[in-house]
Amino acid sequence: MIAEIDARRDVKILELKAEGLSQRKIASVVACSEGTVRNVIKASAQKCPEDKLTQPQSPEEADADDAPFFGEEDCDTTPAMNPATAFDNALKEESRHSRVW
Repeated sequence: MIAEIDARRDVKILELKAEGLSQRKIASVVACSEGTVRNVIKASAQKCPEDKLTQPQSPEEADADDAPFFGEEDCDTTPAMNPATAFDNALKEESRHSRVW
């Protein structure tokens, strides 16, 4: 619940900043400290720099953002082996070969 309230507050802070209000005025409107306003604006700038917000993207640039980080040939889809399972399997195999009948 608190996270939801903080998220709504942060959105309001960023909306007021976009309207050109000062940090002091935003703090009084939102009823929080100037430090909170500064931290929200700073965190938002780090996540989404203004040049990215103001520059319209061409369709090619938008598609490039959706490209996977690795190509399919770079992906190893082999399931990971649990080391404990590998050890157990080795012990079973060893005991199978060392049984005296």
